[in-house]
Amino acid sequence: MKKPISILILAGAAFLPSVLPAQVDSSGFVPAHIRPGSTADYTVTLKDISGRVSPSDIPIPSGLQIVGQRSGQNIIVNNSEMSRSTSYTFTILAGKEGTYTIPEWKIKLGGQEYAIPASALKVSADAPQAPAIPDDDAFASPMQTMFRQRQIRQRQQQHSFDASLRDKISLELKLPKEKIYVGESVPCRLVFSMDKSLPENGLQLQQFIPQPKEADAFECTPLGKPSEELSADSQKIQLAYDMIITPLKAGTYSLEFSAEGIFMRSVSINDMMSMSFGDMFPSFGMRQPLKFEVATPDAKIGVLPLPDEGKPENFGGAIGKFSLGKASLDTDALTVGDPCIITVPVVGSGNFARIGAPTVESSPDWKTYKPKSSFTDESNGMGYIGVKTFNFSVVPQKADLKTAPTVTFSYFDPLDSKYVTLKTPAMEVSVAPSGRSRRIEKEAQNSNEPAFERIVEAPQNTSATAYGLLSSGIFWGTQAAALAAIAFFVVSRRRKLRLESDPAFAKFIRCMREADAKLKAAGTGADAGNAGAFFKAAKECLQYSLAARSDLDPRAMLSKEAEKILAQRGADESALNACARIFEGADAADFAPVDLSASDLKSLFGELKKINAAARKSQN
Repeated sequence: MKKPISILILAGAAFLPSVLPAQVDSSGFVPAHIRPGSTADYTVTLKDISGRVSPSDIPIPSGLQIVGQRSGQNIIVNNSEMSRSTSYTFTILAGKEGTYTIPEWKIKLGGQEYAIPASALKVSADAPQAPAIPDDDAFASPMQTMFRQRQIRQRQQQHSFDASLRDKISLELKLPKEKIYVGESVPCRLVFSMDKSLPENGLQLQQFIPQPKEADAFECTPLGKPSEELSADSQKIQLAYDMIITPLKAGTYSLEFSAEGIFMRSVSINDMMSMSFGDMFPSFGMRQPLKFEVATPDAKIGVLPLPDEGKPENFGGAIGKFSLGKASLDTDALTVGDPCIITVPVVGSGNFARIGAPTVESSPDWKTYKPKSSFTDESNGMGYIGVKTFNFSVVPQKADLKTAPTVTFSYFDPLDSKYVTLKTPAMEVSVAPSGRSRRIEKEAQNSNEPAFERIVEAPQNTSATAYGLLSSGIFWGTQAAALAAIAFFVVSRRRKLRLESDPAFAKFIRCMREADAKLKAAGTGADAGNAGAFFKAAKECLQYSLAARSDLDPRAMLSKEAEKILAQRGADESALNACARIFEGADAADFAPVDLSASDLKSLFGELKKINAAARKSQN
């Protein structure tokens, strides 16, 4: 009777839910005692966590160096629950005797911070001899043995490459100054340097993809195509990426970048001479890819808050160095109730994407509306140097006004650490007291009086004339055309007035016009199978269509901002995935060819059309 009961208990336990908490763990050094010049494995395991561990994350003590790495996944089913773990194993080389300790360190994954315990490695000449790696196996086939030996040689070659590369490449973030204010757009450079000996020895940089590693407190513009240059001592080749960083909050924060790359190395005759006969033929004429990772040194950047002392009431967030261009009126001859446009250009360098509109002088004599704005970039798409033009619609409320209202613009100068206020000069106007402008009244006064005495009245048959007129097709056609013209005029006039008085509506129309043009270009790229052209046009289409009903500058919109707008509008998962793929594809196309089939491009184009159509429906 006990056996069936035991079976039932075990069977029931198989269906009980179990909690498998996410965790990060390390098995320490294996082996923990090695000889000088030998290696040990240091493994970090992520259990039910998405993310990765890079060599730069680990605080390796002086005297040890990472010469290789590998990763693997494992799936465990326990009590009807499935757990997935990913192990990152780093090969550590010890040069000298001593006891080396990796202290407790922390890593941030999935928005949560995990602590990895300390681990010690003893290095001495009396350590046990490491067992030799067998070249053969009694139960393995010749093909399996050859494949295993080839894997061992490739891993040893990669470890040797990583060790030799460590002192020959670097990644550095160069900031122009140390004092940075929150909201300030700061131009900086991300510089990848490699020793000239690498290409001279047959190593060609095939791919290099930098990206922010830790930049939660900063907004970074996308990295474009780099410029290639030599270092000051002409011993290093440098790839320089220009970008703009904008601190989002005051305090001290980390700003780090990392990159993954591939060197291609041609297999030489000397390499083939050292290969086995089985490896020689597959390697003939081939190029060997050698992957590498590099990261910027740990850096903390202090971000200062904007001072409250001296802050003008009309300060709208502009930080940089600005001046006002020549302000102008579209006309200086006005009538009461008719609008005119005051154009004010803001010229300079700074955070144009975050600049608020200048303020128009408050006066009961003038009615003002929110301005429309446009931006002309002169910094190769970074939005840092240029001209932002504001167009204000103003309407005079009484006659005989002598000057238009002035416009005031305030900004913060980070170099002098002070606020600056600029003001447009007075612009003369003439405001007529009625609906008839003074020019029209003057023309009426100078015109000749009609000679009424020359008009001769002649009797007419009015009933016959009226009947003929009403029965004429030309008469009714003329009436219909007149009504259509009046309707068109009314609709056009209402649209024009709304464009002048409603900046949000004007921005919507302008952005959707641009989005339609980019959508057409993306369709052309998809039909031609040109992934680069498609992604570039598709990204710009998304930026314009999603920014049409927001305060964002379309050209400065980032992927996370686009996805946030889509989520707020209730977009489905396919639209969100398409948005992310389009932004990633546009960025990746700048660094390496994008391998996508024509069907994939057309599928993404279909999602793009849906997003654009949904944005257009949101007009009202």
